[in-house]
Amino acid sequence: MIVDHFSRKVMGFAVFKTPPASEDVRAFIGRAVAKTRAVPRYVVSDKGSQFWCAGFKKWAKRKKIKLRYGAVGKYGSIAIIERFIRSMKAECLGLILVPFRLAQMREELTCYVAWFHEHRTHQGLAGNTPTETAAAIAEARPHYETRGKHGVKLKLAVKHFEDRQHLPVVTLQKVA
Repeated sequence: MIVDHFSRKVMGFAVFKTPPASEDVRAFIGRAVAKTRAVPRYVVSDKGSQFWCAGFKKWAKRKKIKLRYGAVGKYGSIAIIERFIRSMKAECLGLILVPFRLAQMREELTCYVAWFHEHRTHQGLAGNTPTETAAAIAEARPHYETRGKHGVKLKLAVKHFEDRQHLPVVTLQKVA
């Protein structure tokens, strides 16, 4: 699972038959980056062998992704993803007969993630859903007006790439 820390939106997930190797995790993150068109600034994980190896560390460095690891044995050090997994188990996987086929498992998780985004409120998001939180970011984007050469009015528009506060996209637009 890849979960955006700010909005709690699930940016991607993968289902594996066996514990994934580092190469599998890197390929999964690569697919999520391609789909969302946004490279994360950080990857926060535990110190599992797929994350705590030279291959993963070199890959992250090449992609300019900083790695942050949770404290071994300390609950809450990777709280956002731990909380999501706990919710997924309690609200989905603990309530159904877990499918054996990967395609059916993906279907169940896709359904849960869609519900989680649109209908699951979060105490940590002031009672909002991840979708409402992302929309609030978009609405809060500031707009500024200024004057360009020869009295041409321009508007400075600040948007955020894929609704991420830390990835601003600034444009100047002509105002009628």
